[in-house]
Amino acid sequence: MKQLRTSALVILLALAGAVLAVAQARVPDLNTIVVRMEQARDANRASYRPYRVLRDYKFFGGESVTADSQVLAEVDFQPPNSKSYVIRLSSGNERGEKLVRKMLDHERNVSQEHNDVELSTENYEFAFLRQEPRNGVMCYVLQLTPKRKEKNLLKGSMWVDAHTYLIHHIEGELAKSPSFWLKEVHLSMDFSRVSGMWLRTATQAVASVRFFGKHSMQERDVKYETGAVVAAASQQKPTRLASARRSLLNTPAVAGVGLRP
Repeated sequence: MKQLRTSALVILLALAGAVLAVAQARVPDLNTIVVRMEQARDANRASYRPYRVLRDYKFFGGESVTADSQVLAEVDFQPPNSKSYVIRLSSGNERGEKLVRKMLDHERNVSQEHNDVELSTENYEFAFLRQEPRNGVMCYVLQLTPKRKEKNLLKGSMWVDAHTYLIHHIEGELAKSPSFWLKEVHLSMDFSRVSGMWLRTATQAVASVRFFGKHSMQERDVKYETGAVVAAASQQKPTRLASARRSLLNTPAVAGVGLRP
């Protein structure tokens, strides 16, 4: 009986080794992964159409699980690279809204000069780390090393879909601190499909602030509108804030955000 169990274990180990060898053999070389990733990015960009997204921003101080400020911003995108935004709701510490405005102003500028921040061989050195599943999808994990020490580049890792070559997740540290007050900034970004477009839909940032300790931010997309309706609406004058607040609070997507007074 003992000999039988030993034989069965040897067979299982051999099968596992064979499966692992086949899986590893199917992994393309690094250059192929990067080229296909850039092709997938360009194809996705060609599929962009007008959209409007309602984003929920929450800011936390220290280890608190309760946000000390919360902001709802409505962002409009018009292909190929035009963005605008309106702050719809703001509660808690007023610094939250100031930070959101700075981030959205920066995002608007970067969208018009995306070549300087793209995940490309012009901006990064890539290295293959491993292959692993993420949220049920097999991904290639690549190391990101910026070629320049700039605040818009990230030193970390990214998870590339092994089938579509679209990026599912990115995380790491900013290559250069954007401010004297920030000693470290760790970013984590998730991407998903929205009406046929592959977009960043969630971001988490954790920063170490000089003299004030740890602070964090959570950004989440809660509602999308796409197509001709958005394109037409972008040509209209913005609604008055009071009216917009009533309208947004009555939508199911915003009702679930959990606004605080």
